[in-house]
Amino acid sequence: RDPRRLKSHKDFLATADLETERLICDALKKDFPHIPFFGEEGSGDGTKSNPLVWVVDPLDGTINWFRGNTSWGVSIALVEHGVTVAGVIYLPASGELYSATTHTPSTLQSIRHGETETFLKLTSSLLLAEASILVGWGKEEHEGTDNANVIRLLDKLHRYSLYPQIINSAVWSAMMIVR
Repeated sequence: RDPRRLKSHKDFLATADLETERLICDALKKDFPHIPFFGEEGSGDGTKSNPLVWVVDPLDGTINWFRGNTSWGVSIALVEHGVTVAGVIYLPASGELYSATTHTPSTLQSIRHGETETFLKLTSSLLLAEASILVGWGKEEHEGTDNANVIRLLDKLHRYSLYPQIINSAVWSAMMIVR
């Protein structure tokens, strides 16, 4: 696949991360030149002094993407005074586009089939025994303490829930919850 650089031992940075971030940044600057941009991979001109800023993760789940796993996605958020007011998540492998704003209902659009579903909501099941639980590994810069916490959490949850899963993509995991 794509040549990659490691940001750390477990955190991949692929050329696709950088190129996708640049494409998104260029498109946002063209359509919204007055709103700064902050990208996970370090590009952009986002500043804390501006009330609005675009926040982008161009390839959430890079390790999944690199290995050919479909559990990855692209996320873009518009943040105003530190509060997310609009967001879009695209899962290319399934052709699903999720979007929401603080003033409109959340939607799921199937890019491949042209269908739109509105008012996405969480499941009504409140029983832990019937739940699927998605967790992620921590970052290495926390000296492994996050991973130890995840292991302790998994040890507790496996007794009470169906199958705790580690997906390694926050956006993909979150969208599985609203399906």
